[in-house]
Amino acid sequence: MDISVSPGDISRAGRPTDAGGTPALLEMREISKRFPGVLALDRVSFDLHAGEIHALVGENGAGKSTLMNILGGVYPHGTYDGEIRIKDEVQRFDGVRAAEDIGIAVVHQELSLVPEFSIAENIFLGREPRRFGVIERESLYSRAQRVLDELHLTLEPHVPVGYLGIGQQHLVEIAKALARDARILVDHRASRRPHRQHGSNVRSRRASRHRADGRP
Repeated sequence: MDISVSPGDISRAGRPTDAGGTPALLEMREISKRFPGVLALDRVSFDLHAGEIHALVGENGAGKSTLMNILGGVYPHGTYDGEIRIKDEVQRFDGVRAAEDIGIAVVHQELSLVPEFSIAENIFLGREPRRFGVIERESLYSRAQRVLDELHLTLEPHVPVGYLGIGQQHLVEIAKALARDARILVDHRASRRPHRQHGSNVRSRRASRHRADGRP
């Protein structure tokens, strides 16, 4: 599972600032989560700063997925103990949409693509450009092409997702997440090493964004 935004220890206390005094983009403090008869997370703290890439590794049942589902709003505020802060502001997500609205995108192991829809339609599903309630197809495909170009993906936005292999479908999921201008991207895949090109493309796009924003 990759979290992109210096590897670190998931169990350590959060770093409120980096060496340059910049506040952490994300802090998860003393997170605990119980299921019937099971303590899945026991006071876990985790943080990251803009531009960092972390990997959470561990055996099945270690709590990696649970922690990321809390971050992504799958388990809403009130179903766990602890605190989530984004840029030092406490967040209380009541669902996945609330987490997405603040800039958190989770690419789950189970892909959420519609096979019959095109790549472009999947990237902007539910957020299609419209005029007078009608989807603007030309704008939809041109915007999708820009996203694919930024990631250096040689995919045709008109192609139905069902025609793609599973690896390419995963890249479409990542493009879908980044098209929402996600500040924190969680690539949630167990026991699979990310494709080298995919990792390089995502990091390159993020680096370009940081330079555009005046960030290192």
